[in-house]
Amino acid sequence: MSRRATTVQIKTKQGMVDYAKVAARLAEMHADTRQASVESSVEIITGNNVWALCKAKVTTPRGVFNGHSITKIDDFKALEKAETIAVGRALAFAGYLASGEIASFEEMADYAQESVGGNAFVEAFRKKIAQSESRGELSDLRSQLTTMVSNDIIEAGVGARLVDEIYERLSQVEPEEAAK
Repeated sequence: MSRRATTVQIKTKQGMVDYAKVAARLAEMHADTRQASVESSVEIITGNNVWALCKAKVTTPRGVFNGHSITKIDDFKALEKAETIAVGRALAFAGYLASGEIASFEEMADYAQESVGGNAFVEAFRKKIAQSESRGELSDLRSQLTTMVSNDIIEAGVGARLVDEIYERLSQVEPEEAAK
């Protein structure tokens, strides 16, 4: 990348910083190469609230880069914002940075407290574990947790406690019969 995306000034806890919007970084990526693509998907998690786990994959000649985001769906733009965050994180991992860095653990923790509502997400995830009736569903939940922990969306200790609950629920679910 020889050029820098157009930036705007935004106010952060650390003061004013230059920030390249996701649209500008996407344009920069496509200007760099025609061999780039972006894919995204959304998984809805229900409980007392509705949550969206957004996953984005940016593929360039340099490799495949993933970004994730989770948010409480509480207005009509929340899903769109969560997808944009996931794409922005994937772009940052691919080298198309927003403000010179990828969000730190502390920033993600702040985001989790402000946007996810702290324990509300954990309670919604616990409810999903309790309602799971197959080993496949529980395996999918375990994979989601692994992704969220590895991307600093939730703390490792919280993820480990939820995985313990998944294993406890696994002991209560009948083994699935082999295909006949």
